[in-house]
Amino acid sequence: MTSKLFIFWSRWTVLLLSVLLNCNAVASAQGSNLGISGTAPGLPDSRKEADDLKTDSAMEEKFIEPPPGQRLTMQQVWQLLRSTRDLSGRNLSGMNLTGMNLSRCNLRGADMSRANLERADFTESNLERVDFSGANLKMASFFQAAVSAANLEQAQLDGAIWLDKQVCSKGSLGKCLVTPQTAQPQPTQTTATTQPAAQTAGAKTPAPADKPAAGK
Repeated sequence: MTSKLFIFWSRWTVLLLSVLLNCNAVASAQGSNLGISGTAPGLPDSRKEADDLKTDSAMEEKFIEPPPGQRLTMQQVWQLLRSTRDLSGRNLSGMNLTGMNLSRCNLRGADMSRANLERADFTESNLERVDFSGANLKMASFFQAAVSAANLEQAQLDGAIWLDKQVCSKGSLGKCLVTPQTAQPQPTQTTATTQPAAQTAGAKTPAPADKPAAGK
């Protein structure tokens, strides 16, 4: 009798364990299909960490050198700005770089013709021999930048901050036009003219006229 009961309970135990395992497998499969993480709250998700590592590695992807003269993509521009900030000799023509932080960059000999560089920051950058022809440089900052031999033909410089922090006036095309400040007129001082004391002392006063005698 005891052996029969033992066999009976053993079979039921095995059956219950198999049912529980099957239910757990089904729940895990449904959770993965719905995008629900199987980790408990507060515990790190290994799958999420792996995805984050893949994203970071893609962002830090090795810079692929384009063929000579080929225009850079925005991704390549960002890669160079995050690493060396060396864009010398690069083709950036016609690109939309509005408000781009290009301060302390080496842009020597770069082609930025017809590019939209409105509000771009070139503070303390090397802009020697940069081709800015036809570029939109409105309200861009060139403070303390090196712009020797830069081509500014037909470049719009309205409101740009020039090397000495002077603001280019409206209508600055091809060069920065600074409106001269008109000098305010100085108030004129009037001084009262007084005769010297010596001249006054030397002047003779006229003698009083004699009164006529009485009775005449």
